[in-house]
Amino acid sequence: LYVSSYRSDEIKRYHGVTGAFLNTFARGGGLIRPYDLTFGPDGSLYVAGLLSNAIHRYHGSTGVSLGNFTAGGNLTAPTGIT
Repeated sequence: LYVSSYRSDEIKRYHGVTGAFLNTFARGGGLIRPYDLTFGPDGSLYVAGLLSNAIHRYHGSTGVSLGNFTAGGNLTAPTGIT
């Protein structure tokens, strides 16, 4: 289970059956106030940064930042992605 941690600007990971905290999966890359997230068809994790006005991309297995996927087109406070 992957959860966006709004105040710490991180993505946390929890065990899908027990709910036990596993680790901080992703952080950094300019992410400010993660709001929504999804895994893309390429296996990357995409996170909407509410205050960074960007969709951030992270390696789907390691959580390493791959930079912004997009921040253009007057994207302002994204709150949902599919």
